[in-house]
Amino acid sequence: MKIRKTLDRENRKPKKWLQNYFVPFIPKWSQKIVDNKKKSIFFLLCLGLFAYYEGFQYLHHKILHREPLKSKFNRWIFKVKNLPQQSLVEFQPITTLNQNTVDQLKEIYLKYEQEMKYGMSRKLMFEVYESLNLFQKDEERIGFYRQSGYYKKRNQKVSSVHFQQFIKIFEDALKKLNKKGNTITESELVSQFIQLCSEKQDEIKKWENKIQQKRAEFVKLLPELQDQKQGLIRQMLSENPYVTEEYIQQELENKGLYGLGTKDKLQIYDLQLSLHKVLLDSKKAKLYNSMLFGQSTLSAQKEKKLRNKIMIEEEKVNELQVKRNEVAEKFKVLFKKQEIFDI
Repeated sequence: MKIRKTLDRENRKPKKWLQNYFVPFIPKWSQKIVDNKKKSIFFLLCLGLFAYYEGFQYLHHKILHREPLKSKFNRWIFKVKNLPQQSLVEFQPITTLNQNTVDQLKEIYLKYEQEMKYGMSRKLMFEVYESLNLFQKDEERIGFYRQSGYYKKRNQKVSSVHFQQFIKIFEDALKKLNKKGNTITESELVSQFIQLCSEKQDEIKKWENKIQQKRAEFVKLLPELQDQKQGLIRQMLSENPYVTEEYIQQELENKGLYGLGTKDKLQIYDLQLSLHKVLLDSKKAKLYNSMLFGQSTLSAQKEKKLRNKIMIEEEKVNELQVKRNEVAEKFKVLFKKQEIFDI
C-alpha cells in the first residue's frame, strides 16, 4: 500500500498554476491596455503622482520659482553669491501668517542681510529665543541650530538663515508663547522681534568679527593650532590630572587658542573620572582590609577621617559622572556616527 502511494506521488503531474491561471490573463489585459491607451497613460501618471508626491511638489516649485537666466550667468561666470532677493522667492508661499506680518518680517530680514556680515544669523535668532525664555532644556538649545537651517544651501551666507526658516522660527516662537498660557498677537511679537534684534545687534557684530578672525586663523594654522592645543591640554593634565575645566579653558584663551570642544571635554572628564574611581576603590579597600579580623586596626580618629574621605570622593565621582553624561549627550547629538564607551 505504501509503495503504491509513493509511486502515485512520484508519477503525479505537477500543477502548472502559473501557466494555467496567470499566463492566459496576460494577452487579455495587454490587449485592454493597448485598446485604452489614453486611460492607461492617465492611470500611470496618477499612480506616479501619488507614489512620489514630494518629487512632484519639488518639480512644481522649481518651475514656478525658477532662477532667471541673468542670475545663472552671474553665478556661473562672475560668481555672484548671497542674493537675499532670490532667497525670498525661492520657497513656497507662506499662508499661515497675515500678509502684513510677512511684509514686516521681510523688511527686518532684508535689513539685517545687508547690514550684518552673516545676515540674519542663527546666533541672532538664538539670542532672541533666549530673551523670550523659549528654551527649557539643553536639548532644545542644541536642536534649535539644526532646525533653523544648519546646513548650507545655494546663495546662502555662512551661518545665515533663509527667509523660509526665519518665518518658521517666528511661527514656532508664536506657538510656544501662546502655548504657555500667554496671549500674544503677531503684531506684538513682530515689534518684540524688532526690538530684540536691535538690542542684540552690537553684540552679534562683535561675535561676527571674532568668528571671522577665528576662521581665518583656523584655516591658515589648522594643523599647528590643533597640535598646540592638544599638547597644552596633555601638559596641564600630566602636571595636575585633577585640574578643572574652567582653568584649562582660561589657559587656552590666554594662549590665543580657541576654547575646549566637546571631544576635549569628554576626554578630560573620562580621565578624571577614571582617576577618582581608582582613588575611591583604594580608600574603600583600605577600610575593608582594616576590618578583616572583626575589629578595626585603625584608631577611631583615623577611621573617621578615612570614612569622610570616602564620602567626599564618592560625591566627586558622582559630580564628574553627571558632567560627563551631559557632555556625552551633546557629543551623541553632534557626532551621531561616533560611538561613546561608558566608563
